[in-house]
Amino acid sequence: MATDYKSIVNDLENDEHAFAPIYRRMDVDRDMMNLVDYVMMDSQNPPQMVPDIVNVTLNMPSYMATNILTDIGSASEQVIVESRDADFDTHYVEDFTRALFDSANERNKKLGWLTLNSFTDGQLAIRGRAARRILFRKGKDGKLVTDIANWDTRFVTYLLGDDGLKMAAYHIKRSQDLLEAQYNVKVAQKMGDLLDVWDDTHNEIWIEGNKVFEQRHEYGFTPVVYEIVALGSGGILLDLDNKSAEGESIFFMIRGIVPELNRLASIMQTLNLKAAKPPMQSATKEGGRATPADYPEMGDTIPVEVGGGITPINYGDAQRSAAIAQQTLLASFEAGGITATELGLLGQPSASGVALLIAGEGRDRIFTPRLRSKGNINSASAKMAIKQTVQAFGKGSIEVGIEGYEETFDLGKLDGNYKINFGYSVTSQEVEAGRASLAAAYGNLMSDHTKRREVLHFDDPDGEEDLLRAQRAEQTSPSVSKFKEIESLVALHRDFEAELLAAELGLDIDRLLAGEVPQPQAQPQQEDEPTQVLSLHGGERGRANGGNAARSREEGLL
Repeated sequence: MATDYKSIVNDLENDEHAFAPIYRRMDVDRDMMNLVDYVMMDSQNPPQMVPDIVNVTLNMPSYMATNILTDIGSASEQVIVESRDADFDTHYVEDFTRALFDSANERNKKLGWLTLNSFTDGQLAIRGRAARRILFRKGKDGKLVTDIANWDTRFVTYLLGDDGLKMAAYHIKRSQDLLEAQYNVKVAQKMGDLLDVWDDTHNEIWIEGNKVFEQRHEYGFTPVVYEIVALGSGGILLDLDNKSAEGESIFFMIRGIVPELNRLASIMQTLNLKAAKPPMQSATKEGGRATPADYPEMGDTIPVEVGGGITPINYGDAQRSAAIAQQTLLASFEAGGITATELGLLGQPSASGVALLIAGEGRDRIFTPRLRSKGNINSASAKMAIKQTVQAFGKGSIEVGIEGYEETFDLGKLDGNYKINFGYSVTSQEVEAGRASLAAAYGNLMSDHTKRREVLHFDDPDGEEDLLRAQRAEQTSPSVSKFKEIESLVALHRDFEAELLAAELGLDIDRLLAGEVPQPQAQPQQEDEPTQVLSLHGGERGRANGGNAARSREEGLL
């Protein structure tokens, strides 16, 4: 009997112990990111909208998210392949992996989609997880189709098996035109319901609750990768009602603070406007016969009897209470979010080296879990893409890469035991300045190599040390310096000048660039500089000059 995936997906979406609480949390985070208008509600059950309030929506969560996404998106990426086989060409796999991702990104851009990393950055930051459907296959023209679809995890459900994903489904709304063009199905509404289900043997498509397409595949596994950010208590505290705390977004520690900041700002702005246009009382003999409003609005005139009126109950100094509340809420927001200093907005005066290091630690608290998850999903995507490519083409040669800039790869060279890692580092001039200050403060208490690795956090401390040694060789050796100058002149096609320099070494350019080492030349004997009897800038003579003057006096010259 065929598995009823439509019913399974429906149950998972509505199960309070599965995806329902996660989706509700994602919707709250989406509204904060999009700055959905805040509306103040009272404490009744159910809550009612408070009338006559100037509702204020602060931009703080969106501002924070935008800066975080910008910094994560600017992180430098390294593809690192490791193998225990010393003869295995790991760089070949690294180049092939980059070519696969370049081709997939080019395909997505043609379809109007974001690139893989850009979409994944947003998913990991705002949703707390990311997913991709990967279908690398041989096209009708015999070329590799690098098909990686970004899935928004707000609409993804899945089941786990012994070997990973047993089933993954994407349940989303699609336009009428797109459904007709892609699946030849007409729907009555402008937007139709689409359910795309994949397991380890087949794929099925449901539109508006009806199965319209089904096909088998030969991958042998569910062609979907899914990654959850390792942040939040959901993966640690396994209570049944703790599912929504798994794979938290960047808002998870300020989710309750932002509405309170909006409430406080709304109250303060309402008081400001009511102070500018307060409600008035009109004392008349007929005032008592009028029915007063339940609560006066801005600019209302309320009739009262002479000597009567409405007296407010004193609840304390509202301005002082608001100031204390604002200070507390802002401190909580910065503790759970990211401060201006951590974002690199240092202000005046400039922050100290210690403050910059603390800012770097605050950034790492936000960035590190997501960059690690980004590396994990890219690593899983690369492994799956390579496996599918080899399944489709065997061990022949194929062309992969950006259109018009493809490279030819021998798939036989991918056969071996290795692992693919993606490493990321977020660079910030402010944080790097703080680390440099700390490295300098250590002085001789720590080796330069340890400083580069543990304090400065260089991606490749060994490579940096090699570059420094090469630079030192160029600075201390005239021959190395001239050779580098000749190389630069040749690269700039300034051949005549390069030949002149090569002639100084007694070689022609071809022999020099071929690796022939010139014989060391004797340094010309330097002439003694004339003794300076008087100080150039006046004042006392130097010790050497003083000695010469004393000698002159002894010889009777002075």
